[in-house]
Amino acid sequence: MNDWRKAAREGRLGSGRGIEGFIPALLVPEPGIPVAATKPSMAQSGLMEVLSANGRRVIVDRDVDVEALLRIVRGLETLR
Repeated sequence: MNDWRKAAREGRLGSGRGIEGFIPALLVPEPGIPVAATKPSMAQSGLMEVLSANGRRVIVDRDVDVEALLRIVRGLETLR
């Protein structure tokens, strides 16, 4: 995360096209699922779920290529 933040400060993220910057993130429980019945935490397996503003989800592991993930999320944001 620190490498990604440093790259963002130095302007090394993105291709200069589309929306740049941070996307607000919100963590909320899925509606209708009791907390006790949820699956084991993804943190134990090193997985992270990225939820786009239009509701699309991408699940990646700790070794994700940040540049590729940003391109994927930006592409998903263009889909309505």
